[in-house]
Amino acid sequence: SRGWVVIGLVPAAPAATAAEFQSALDSLTRSPWAKHVDFTRVWLAGHSIGGAAAITAAARLGSRVRGAINLDGDFMGDALEARPRQ
Repeated sequence: SRGWVVIGLVPAAPAATAAEFQSALDSLTRSPWAKHVDFTRVWLAGHSIGGAAAITAAARLGSRVRGAINLDGDFMGDALEARPRQ
């Protein structure tokens, strides 16, 4: 996998999917795969409503996430209030 871990989620709504991103990350930290993951390099990405969810989740997860990618998604709901960190 060249060092990538990919977790797929089916978005329902940005806020709900943001919680799912957090839950997936929490589950991964407790899994047998955790020793193979560099948790300082976590990025979230999503398309459309999943993009808004990635932005929302990154804002909620703070320093646990290095960045987020919003592919062709609108800034809606909680994503409107998300602010980038520097």
